[in-house]
Order: sequence, then structure tokens, then C-alpha cells
Amino acid sequence: ILEKKGHAARLLFNERITADSTRYRGIHPVVALESHEENLASLVQRALGYLPSTQNGERQVPDFVSVTHGPGMRSNLNVGLGVAKGLSVAWGVPFIGVHHMQAHALTPRLSTALKLWDAREDRGTVGGVGKYSPSFPFLTVLVSGRHTMLVKSQTLTDHLILANTTDIALGDALDKIARAVLPSELVAQSGHTSYGAIMEKFAFPNGPIEYDYVPVEDMRKGISRSQQPSRFGWAIPMPYATHRGGFKDKSMDFSFSGIDSRCKRISEYGWDTAQNKPNKNLRITPMAVEESKLLARKAMQTCFEHLSSRIIATLEAEKDAGTEVSESVVLSGGVAANQYLRHILRRSLDARGHSTVSLESPPIHLCTDNAAMIAWTGCEMFEAGYRSDLRIRGIPEWG
Repeated sequence: ILEKKGHAARLLFNERITADSTRYRGIHPVVALESHEENLASLVQRALGYLPSTQNGERQVPDFVSVTHGPGMRSNLNVGLGVAKGLSVAWGVPFIGVHHMQAHALTPRLSTALKLWDAREDRGTVGGVGKYSPSFPFLTVLVSGRHTMLVKSQTLTDHLILANTTDIALGDALDKIARAVLPSELVAQSGHTSYGAIMEKFAFPNGPIEYDYVPVEDMRKGISRSQQPSRFGWAIPMPYATHRGGFKDKSMDFSFSGIDSRCKRISEYGWDTAQNKPNKNLRITPMAVEESKLLARKAMQTCFEHLSSRIIATLEAEKDAGTEVSESVVLSGGVAANQYLRHILRRSLDARGHSTVSLESPPIHLCTDNAAMIAWTGCEMFEAGYRSDLRIRGIPEWG
């Protein structure tokens, strides 16, 4: 439940219930669906107690109801849509279906509104969206377990996809790399399936002081560096680095499955330094912690530099074309919580002549999927005059 006055906003209620899918080592659609069906009604019932009261002591009726419309698993989406439609009809208020990835892109603007409320600023009349940061146009990097895309956010509803993954999403790749790299006992003790986050902590137990990351001024130097063997003999080359005709670093695609596959082979077979390829036979003993930690670091670095390369290429293309250059890059989605990713992207932007481009990301607790970003996007859409038909259904794939 979000209250908005002028440009400022505050969250009156924002809770989540997440299904326990640890036994499946990842999200299980049926388990998630059952959790939605079992918990959503009682969660809404609890939320209603946080609605502000009128002078007569009655609970205020919200101005509208917003809900995730897609993309996602249709059966799961329809649970939320059904509840939201019921509330809209019962209260007699507008209903707004929100694009899940659009909400991630706009979450930093929610952060601005929350800060304004905390600062006791601008609680006047509704309107004036230009005051939110970032202002349009800006680049959005949406990175999650299912999506990896670079988007040009030109207006509230105009988001042009510039680059997408050709295989698996960054978050999915990090989880798979983590399952291959992390000591088995660490995975077993985790209590959750956010293996990428566990890997970040494993690789850098003391945080940023251990990063020791040196950016490159030219992406081809970064490609060459990624191909240099580690002290254990293996390397984690940059995806789309070369092809028969030479460098392929201009490709506006993402690919992470090769990094995942190589890490799994290294973990399971070890490395034949003489042949410069994985051993033929499985390791007799598990990979040592020192090698596991280095493999985790190198894998993340390659993934994040690959992501950064397409962002920087876009900024340079905007400059060369003489079009309106994006002044901000929004990093959003669950993987945006990774501090090493933020560090590499910021350092890379600075090294490549884009130090004036701001890097904006929501607070970590708002990076992963959450109701607040759907409420906020609903606010922006509502104030801009958008309404949804009650007949809409969940959209699994929504470009």
C-alpha cells in the first residue's frame, strides 16, 4: 500500500511471502503457485489494516488497484490478477495492469519519491513527474533470473529493447555457476535458492575491499585479458569475443551459457594445462576452496564485463549519432543487488569516458521482485491517465 502526495511517497505496507523451493534448487512453478493460492488472500487481509483512516474513523478506499500483468508464468499471474480485479470491483476503483519489467525500470524513481517523503519535501498537489530521478530518456539494464536486456526508456510507456540474451539470463547463469563452483556443504546450508548471492559472499567474504578490479580503456583489451590463463591454467573468455572474421565485440547480444558450461567443466574435471582444455576424467577430489573462490570471481567478472560492454557501446553509439545521449543508466532487477556488478559497471563507465553518466539502482531490498514497484508504476500510469480493462489476463511473454 503506497501513499503519494505531490512528488513524495511512502510505503504503508510492503511485505512478501516466498515459497520454499530449496529442495528443487530453484523456483518450482507448482510450489510457487500453491504458495500464491494459500497466502495471497490472508496477505491482502493484513494489508488492509494499514489503509489510512478518514475523519469518521473508516478505512479510506484506495484510488486504484495495480497488479503485475506479465511477463511471467500465466497460472501464477492469474492468481494475483484475480484478487486485484476483485478488489477493484468491490471498491469501484480503476484497475491497472503493470508490465513487470517496466516496474523494475521505474523503481529508482520510487526511491526518489520515498526520499522526498523522508525529507518532508514536496507533498503538495499531484503532478510534475520531471522531478523524479532519473528523468527520461535513460538506459535501463534489467537483470534477473529470467531476463537480461538493455532498454532505452524514452517515456513512461515507451521502452525500446536494444539488446537481449540469446540463451540464458544473467541471474540464471550466476545461479548455475554458483551450483557448480560453491562447496556442496555451503549450498546445502543456504536455506534459500539465491545461489548467485551466496557465491558473491563466498568470493568476497570481506566485501568491496577485496575487489581489486582494474578496468580497461578498450573493450578489446578486456577480451584479451579474459583469455589469459589463471594460475590454475584455465581462463573464462568473454562471450561473442571473436569469430572467423576476427573480433565480434560489436554484437548487441548477450550470451551467458558458455560461461556456465565452462565453469561446470572446470569444477568437475579440472584443467589440463598442457592441452589447455578440461581433463578427460572427473576430479578425484572436489575443487579446492582457493580455486573455487578464484573461479567464482573470474566468472562474475567476465559476466559483468560482457554486460558492461553493450551498455558502453550504446552510449558511444548515441554520441556518434548526435542523438539525445542518456544521462543515466538504471541497473534494476534481482541481480542489481550484486555489489560487484555495480562496482565493475561504475569503474568501466569511468574508464571509457562516461564518468558523467549516473549509475542508479534501487535499494537492495527493492531490486528483487516486490509489490512496491508495482504500486509505484501503477501511480505513474494512473496519474498519466492509463486504465486497464478487467478482461485482461496474464501474459507469459510480453515484449
